Formats: sequence, C-alpha cells, structure tokens
Amino acid sequence: MAELDPITFEVIWHKIQQACEEMGISYVRCSGSPVILSANDFNVAMTLPDGALAAMGPFMTVHANVSSLLVRSLLERFTPEEIHDGDMFICNDPYLGVVHQADLSMLQPVFYDGELVAWTVSTGHQVDIGGMDPGGFSMAVVDVQQEGLRIPHVKFVERGALRRDIFDWILNQVRDPIVGLDLKAQMAANTTGARRLRELIEKYGLKRVHGVLEGIIEHSEARLRARLRELPDGTWREVQYLDHDGHGPTVRQLVVTMTKAGDRLTFDFTGTDPQARSCINCTRSMMMAGLLTPVLVMLCYDIPWNEGILRCIETVAPEGTLNNATYPSPCSMATLGAGWMTANLCMMTIGKLLSTHERYRRDVMAGWVGSCQYPALAGINQHGRRFSAAEMSHHAGGAGARCVRDGVDMAGVVFNVTPSIPNIEENEYTFPILYLFRRQLQDSGGPGRYRGGAAGEICYVLHDAPAHELQTVLVSSGAEMPNAMGLFGGLPGGTIRWVRIRGADIRERLRDGRPLPATLDEIQGEREVFPPMHPRLPFVEDEAWYSNWQGGGGYGDPLDRDPSLVARDVVNQLVSPASAEAIYGVVFRQGTSEPDVAATAQRRQALRQARLGNGEGRGSQSTVPETAPALLGRGERLQPGEIGPAARFKVGDLLGLAEDGRAWCLRCGAMLSTAGNYKERAIRWEAPLSAAGPIRGELYDRGRFVLACWGCPGCGVLLDAGVRLKGSPEWADMQLRSTARAQHTGR
Repeated sequence: MAELDPITFEVIWHKIQQACEEMGISYVRCSGSPVILSANDFNVAMTLPDGALAAMGPFMTVHANVSSLLVRSLLERFTPEEIHDGDMFICNDPYLGVVHQADLSMLQPVFYDGELVAWTVSTGHQVDIGGMDPGGFSMAVVDVQQEGLRIPHVKFVERGALRRDIFDWILNQVRDPIVGLDLKAQMAANTTGARRLRELIEKYGLKRVHGVLEGIIEHSEARLRARLRELPDGTWREVQYLDHDGHGPTVRQLVVTMTKAGDRLTFDFTGTDPQARSCINCTRSMMMAGLLTPVLVMLCYDIPWNEGILRCIETVAPEGTLNNATYPSPCSMATLGAGWMTANLCMMTIGKLLSTHERYRRDVMAGWVGSCQYPALAGINQHGRRFSAAEMSHHAGGAGARCVRDGVDMAGVVFNVTPSIPNIEENEYTFPILYLFRRQLQDSGGPGRYRGGAAGEICYVLHDAPAHELQTVLVSSGAEMPNAMGLFGGLPGGTIRWVRIRGADIRERLRDGRPLPATLDEIQGEREVFPPMHPRLPFVEDEAWYSNWQGGGGYGDPLDRDPSLVARDVVNQLVSPASAEAIYGVVFRQGTSEPDVAATAQRRQALRQARLGNGEGRGSQSTVPETAPALLGRGERLQPGEIGPAARFKVGDLLGLAEDGRAWCLRCGAMLSTAGNYKERAIRWEAPLSAAGPIRGELYDRGRFVLACWGCPGCGVLLDAGVRLKGSPEWADMQLRSTARAQHTGR
C-alpha cells in the first residue's frame, strides 16, 4: 500500500506475529495434554478470508503449513451465509487438509463490522482419537475407517455457544477425557488471535491491517524468488525407504527429483511406490506439510513463513502413491511414515542446492533425526483415572551436522522450531511408570568431519499401576535402515531399537535399596526385540521397556575430523573408542585419551588406501571403475588456472565444477567427470551399514541394505555415502545446468 509507511508496516506485522505467539501461549496454558504441554506438538496460524496463509506460530511447522488447505476445503463445503460471527469449525480428516487423524484442527472466522476479514486456526495432536488402538495409531488397519474418528468440517461452536452434542460425541469415542480440555484450549487460542486482530483493526483500520497481511505474502514471495535466482539451475534426486509397513517388513520406496529453474522449485515424486494397504501412507496435505518444512527452515529462515513461499513451489505427485494416497487408504501414521520421509528427501536435495553457493553453504545441514519413535500407553493411572498418552522423549532427536560445526545433540525434530520434551518427574507423577534412565546414546550421531547430533535412549518400568498392566502400541520407522543421511562423505546417524526385557530385576533392586541400572547392558532378564511397528500388546510388571531413536547425519569425510574433537567425544561418551579408530582413524596413546599423532596419520592413510582397493580392512570391498586407473595413469588432473574463477565454483568442500561439465576433486585435482556427474569416475564400494558405526540396524538386519560409498580415485577422500537397497538402480544425485554466473560463488 502506497500510504502505508515502512515503520507502520513493521509495527503491524510484528503485532500480528506477537498475536500468533500469544495464541500458542493460550493453547498451552489451557491445555492439560502432555503432548501439548511437554512436546509442543501443535501450532496456530492466521489466514486471509480466502484461506491464504499470512502468519504462523513458532511451534510445529507441519500443523500450520496446512492451514490454507483446511480453510479452502471448508469454504468449499459451507456457503458464506452459513458462516457466522462466533462460529468455530473442527476437522481432522486427512483428505480435507490435516496431516493425520490424531491432529484436530479448529478454525474460527474473524468478522469486523459484519465482514469476514480473516481466519484463526489452531491444530494439535490429540492423545487419543478412538479407533482400534490407543494413541491414534493402529498397525493392523487396512482402510481409513478403522483408524478412529474422521471428522469433516463441523461447527463445534455456533454463534458463540459450544455445541454440547458434538463435544459429547467426540468424548464418547476417545479413551482419555483430557481431549475435551484440549479442545477448549484450542477455542481459547482462536479467540485470543481473533481478539488481537480486531484490536489491531480498531487502532490502525481494516485497510491498513489487510494491506499488511497481503503485503507480507508478496514480500515473502519476492524474497524467496530473489534467493532462488542466486542459486544455479539444476536437478537433484534422493531416494529413501520405509523398512516396515505395520503389517510386516516390506520395504517401500519414496523418491523426489527437485528441479530449480530460475525463481521456481519443483518437487517431483514420480517413482514413489504405490500406496500401501496399511497406516504408513500420507495424503497430499502431509506431503505438502513435509516438503515445506525444509524449505522454510533451510531456504527461508530469514523470510516470513506464509503463502508467498508456496507461490514459488510446484509439486508433481501421482495420485495413489505413498505420499499422495487416495481414499480410503489408511494414513494414521502419515507424520511418522511417508510424510516424515518426504521431509527427509527434500531436506537433502535443498542442502545440496545450497551447497553450490559460497554464502549459503554455511546454512547447509545434513539430515536430522530421520524418523519418529512413538510408544503409546493407555490404561488406568495411579490416580485411578483413565488415560491415553504418548512418551514424547523422541522429540529430542539428533540434529544434522553443518559444514562448519557438529549437529546439536538431542536437539529436537526439524518440524518443531520450539522443541521440547517431557519432564521425567512429571511423567512419573501423571502415569504409572518409573524411568530407569534417559540419556544421550553413544555412537548414534552420524560420523563425519563434523559429527551428527546424538540421539537418546530411555528405559522405564511399570510402577504403581492399579491394574498391574497397561496397553501399548509401538509406532516408528527406521529400525533396519538409518534415515538421517549425511552429506558429502558424512555417514548416516543411528537407527531406532525397541527392546523388552522380561523378568527384569528392578523390583528387587528397589526392595533392596540397590542402584537402578543406568544402561541397557546392566538390566538382567530375557531380551526380546520388537519390530519398528507393533500392534497393541500388554505392558506388565517385571518388564522393562527400552527404546532409542535416530541421530543426525554427519558432514564430510570422517577421516578429516580433527583428532582432538574425536578425543573429546570419546571422553564425553558420545563416540566409542572402537568407532574412533575404525571410522575416524584416530589412535590413542595407550592408557590415555590423547591421540597419537603419528599412529593416527598412519591409520588414516591405511584407510584411504583401502578405499582405493590396495589394502585390507573396511575398504577391502572396493571396486575401481575401468575408467579410473586409466585416468590416473594418464595423470589427468586439473591444472591451476585452467578454469577461470568466474567459471568454476564449489559444491560442498571437495567438488569443483566448470561450465563445460567437468568435475574435479579440489583436494588433489583428480578429474571426476566431463559431464557434470561427479560419480562418473569416482571409485565406488559397498560396505555393511555397520561401517557407519554400531546401532545401524544390526538387530533388524535382513541383508537388504548396504552403505554405498563414492571416493576420489586420486586421494581416496570420501565424496558421498548413502544407504542403498540391494538391487536398486544407481542414479545421478546432482546435475547442474548453469554454473558460470558469478553470483554462484557469492561475488
């Protein structure tokens, strides 16, 4: 708006942002749900009257990302005459815009002087939504009808009055009455946002406030388009797998091909497997929510998050596939299954895109915790109250390493910009369980020049349960295959594990006043390993339940890591001495934690030589393409000054590319390609997943996955490493089409 000066614009915009944050505060303070209070598994948003997302809260991104879809699907079902001041609508139908049934959305039309001026939206994960099993997830389902309540857009509040019939109907279907309090907390959140928006209109006028809401969307679009124009055009491709579908260990593939052309990004999911007759699918809403999260976090960290970002993105997703499922496919595990994998895929392709630009390379992150781990518990608690709950410690996942520093240990999940996990004492007071430990997990972070963030592990037992048992459902993915991938030679983070210990000696320890075990190895009893997903089963006394979640991916060749940092990690029990030597090539002076400089250099040289196929050990499976020996025999290397500075640029730290398609190793100058695919002449070898460290699926290993590695044929530096399904075709993960523009190097 021409008449709206920049200072007033900023004041109004920040007031809108503040209103969204206050909506979230109202939600938390009125809710009694541990999922909301302890894990921040919710978000709030404001949209324009037509549903265009204008602002969101600083909480779980996926919930706010779908706000526009929800408002627009509501407007398709209700005429303007049926939408009144004081109304609120609820919906949890994943085919209408929410990400899965356990997330219930509440939408309020905001009127001013009889005119619809905006919508406030709140969405949060409910502790239960009915259905076959507690917690909103059911492993045995084959269609969406079996997964509990699926509510279309329904008036929950009509002209300011709560509809008791709808409220009672919902409570009649769920296992925990706290859902009712949570719904009223959403009412409070929406009311807070509507009140603050009306106050702004009263002070500044409707025209100005609308001008800011529309203007901030245009601003975000312009900012993102400008950023994309700075980056080279090209295509990036990633593949990930789900290693279990809830019914059995069937492997499902998801694929993305991301194309950046000018000021647009296209995400093409062609090649993704057909939808499954199980709960791992997601609908288009979660696909969009998943892919938008890494766009927001990595490309738009300093740009307001709203509809303007969406205007720069196109998607191609064939219907009837894992991440664009069609009715009546079940999708209760959308956030933990196909949706989470979608985010993983897009995070990796965006990271590789950013790695081509000197200024944005510092923002690149390897994959964060690559999956979710969700034990749902239900029964009667020690206070005699019926409950359904989720143990949310898995929200403290490992962050991906950056190109300049390690990933943060137990940082959170990339979806949640205000990460939080439950307080153990609060959980023990609320639920009939006793924690034995919750701690960082050694060797769970992906090795690299910079290490991925460590994950965590927990173990708990039943304690003071009136019925002497609870019911539980185990929901996760990534037990056989790690999903937090590394970048540019960084290795993947650890996988998840579920272990039940029967006949645990915990009651005897408590009775005798002996210390409780602090690690899994200290617990006596018979161990049973559960698959990543398991239908309802009893949790009884004299059992201990253990689980750990995934760590973050590493960045760069582990053999390039500063030995003093490896030593520090060993002292802090984040890396085991065995991994320090086998993976990082660090040898310690006998009886100390001090690296032996000469022995470390010798060990690392031996490991690099093994990669080239001339030694024994971990790289003994190396195979050198026919082109590589001939290339090295000719001594074909890039000569200094051969490529002008305006025509060359870096990808990551070790790859140089030129306009004519040549790619070379920046460490030794060895030519890797004449056609832009740096893997063309790289040495390649396969290794077991354990080459990335322990806790890499060994409890679940069926021989289906391998660690595929590519190295420089000249110096043996590790250029890339990824998890591959045996028998799957190779692909070029990066193809740049324009590299000569000076701005690609940041000049």
